[in-house]
Amino acid sequence: MRKNLQKITKQLILFVLLLSTVEITNAQCVSSFYDDFETGLFNPPWLIGTGYTVSVNNTAPAEGIYSMDMTGSGSFYAGPNVQFTSAQPTAIEWWAKTNNVSVANGYFVVGDANIATNNGIVFCYFNSTSGLRFFNTAGYNYPITVNTWYHIELKNINWTAKNFDIYINNVLWQTAFAFRTPASTDMTQLQVFNLSAATASYDKIVIGAAPPTVSVTNSSSTLCAGSSVTLTATGNATTYAWSSSVTNGVGFTPTATAIYTVVGTGSNSCQTSATTAVNVNQSPTVTAVSNTSILCTGQTATLTANGAITYTWNTASTNTTIAVTPSITSNYTVTGTDINGCLNAFVITQSVSACTGLDKLSKSDVSLNIYPNPAVDFVIIEAPELQYESNCELKITDVLGREVLALPLTDGKTEINIQNFNKGLYTIQLFNRNSLLSTNKLIVN
Repeated sequence: MRKNLQKITKQLILFVLLLSTVEITNAQCVSSFYDDFETGLFNPPWLIGTGYTVSVNNTAPAEGIYSMDMTGSGSFYAGPNVQFTSAQPTAIEWWAKTNNVSVANGYFVVGDANIATNNGIVFCYFNSTSGLRFFNTAGYNYPITVNTWYHIELKNINWTAKNFDIYINNVLWQTAFAFRTPASTDMTQLQVFNLSAATASYDKIVIGAAPPTVSVTNSSSTLCAGSSVTLTATGNATTYAWSSSVTNGVGFTPTATAIYTVVGTGSNSCQTSATTAVNVNQSPTVTAVSNTSILCTGQTATLTANGAITYTWNTASTNTTIAVTPSITSNYTVTGTDINGCLNAFVITQSVSACTGLDKLSKSDVSLNIYPNPAVDFVIIEAPELQYESNCELKITDVLGREVLALPLTDGKTEINIQNFNKGLYTIQLFNRNSLLSTNKLIVN
């Protein structure tokens, strides 16, 4: 039950992170006005005007996810409009399309405070002869197809010569095209409207400097600790700077879940930021234990792994518990995998002793017998040659050389309770008047 709750919790965290994997924010560097309608709403500083229905929708926009539709008809300068701070921007761009090329619609007019009387600086609309029409002292038509987006850019706006270059779909169409009103010295507003019933659509309107476009790709939004991920930002920015010392397009190894931000800077010094989340699952803490610390040759130990969900041993077993019968001290490696698929390994050493006759540590004419050996509760220690000797002593020490018991050996034999002994290997020495007579080993299980 607990594991299932942990699994659900991790999945919810991952879901939230994935929802926010990539977020793009345009910096406020535009000198006059910018709207690509990516909020999905018709927001201030737009004013609705009169006689029109305006909607922001995600049906086949020119770029991004949303565009704006303006439906209805009215008089000049009666439609949606935007007021902005007086400026002399050197570039304007917008996307436009119409569903009707038999009537005048889709007016896009930018000008100064006297726009209603002087018809602005930029005067562009769809006319009734299948053309996108720019007008100053005369009209100039660019042939179009109904219900087709056109990307219109006015570049190199010259406030001294009062003209600009016109690009349509990234191709230069007119050079040094004169202002509609040469007397104008600034821009303060944008007006869009129809003179006849039609639906005109607009997208990504930029008056002044436009922020760069930035897209982010993430080689892996979820990974295990120790794994590498590559974050790559692309678009029309000239430079990309990531948070946390990340290098664009170069792999790195994150240590914890984090959100990374990249800032793209355009040639006009405008910036756009984007974020992406990387979810790092920590590796499991895998351990293994044995049921005796020391084996005699030929004995079997049980090794048990824990800390993960599934296990793979270097013996090829995939069980949590394995039985081993090593002939010498051996290492066993277990690799555990957790619920997220992350791995970690642990090495356990199983010690082995020959235990044959409990190899004597020194030679003597006196034998020292210990049985049972290995032992659990009680052990008998016997020196048959000393059955009539009363001045002998036994000393028992652990593997660290610490004395755990000293007692007399009367008539060459004694029984010892070892229930309080820790499991392990012990050395038993037999002394007579401080002279070492014999040494042997005891294994306590």
